[in-house]
Amino acid sequence: MDMMRRKEKKSFRESTWMNRTIWALWVFAFGVLYMIHGNDAAAAAVLMALIYPAVAFLSVNLSGRRLKVEFGGGGSAEKSRDIPMEIRLKNESRIPVSRLRFRIQMENRITGEEQSISAAVSLGSGGEAAERFTICDPYCGCERIRIRDAEICDGAGLVARHIRLEEYTDAVVLPSIETIGIPEHFLDSYDMESYHYSSRRPGEDPGEVFGIREYQSGDSLRAVHWKLSAKMNDLMVKIPSFPIENSLILLLDNEEDPESALPPESRSALMDLYASLSGTLAEKRIRHTLGWYDAGEGVFETREIARIEDLWEALPHVLSAPFSGDGISTVFRFLESGDRRKFSNHFFVTAQAERDIGKLERYGAVKIFRSR
Repeated sequence: MDMMRRKEKKSFRESTWMNRTIWALWVFAFGVLYMIHGNDAAAAAVLMALIYPAVAFLSVNLSGRRLKVEFGGGGSAEKSRDIPMEIRLKNESRIPVSRLRFRIQMENRITGEEQSISAAVSLGSGGEAAERFTICDPYCGCERIRIRDAEICDGAGLVARHIRLEEYTDAVVLPSIETIGIPEHFLDSYDMESYHYSSRRPGEDPGEVFGIREYQSGDSLRAVHWKLSAKMNDLMVKIPSFPIENSLILLLDNEEDPESALPPESRSALMDLYASLSGTLAEKRIRHTLGWYDAGEGVFETREIARIEDLWEALPHVLSAPFSGDGISTVFRFLESGDRRKFSNHFFVTAQAERDIGKLERYGAVKIFRSR
């Protein structure tokens, strides 16, 4: 889609140069007419044509200093359904904007695909204008809408000045959520009343013992191991264990192998499966956590899901996280985040060959779900 962006920029530049060529031919033609016939009207036309660029230059460079951009519409819709959108522009300056031309870019954050349309408006002193359009995408994902390649130009298109309009908004194309048949043995290890205890990390649970050490000043007398102290003829204390709640996390594998990037339809299908698994667990009243890497923000994100409403609130965040092809696995991102200590069951949702699963299995049970 970068080709489309370059094509739009080239179109704007070509339009400006075409207008300048026409202006030069105008000046030349009337100049020749004046020299041959001494026509006063031709001389006036040449003079006006020579003065105009200077006036246009001042107008273009003084206008557009106080432009306000607002987005309307948006929201969410199912795949291949229209989402009506609107961009409202207001000129809060007294100097009119002869012409503002720009490109509306719509990028699906999941698939990486872009669509764009060109638009142009005129804004008088304190004037307003609106540009309406629709988004329709066969693939799910967060659609980020931005204004790109904005230029202010004069009415004849001889002079143009690039401006930056930073505002953007999002609209969400929802995944298809269905009830997934999760094998019963996948949930056998999930028990909301049970806990595992770490053999590698001390904690604060006196019910399980991590180890024994000598008494130190400030230790609670409740921690003293009296029988062992009697044998050792010295005070020994128990080191409590760190409990790991037997909870469940759904890991979205959106870290791609750089040599085999997923096509848009595969990415969309992966999101369908991921959302459907969470929806199915929520219907079964199984509390769980969604986990995914947000390459845009550079952080590993998590959201707790207890009800289906929690899933609907989390989906815009999940769908706005672009896929990454930096070669680092999703498992590595998850373990690096430090959240591994909270979970003993992992549903790994992927559309590619899984990587580093052995490392994840050190921290609990791993079940793999693969989209088609």
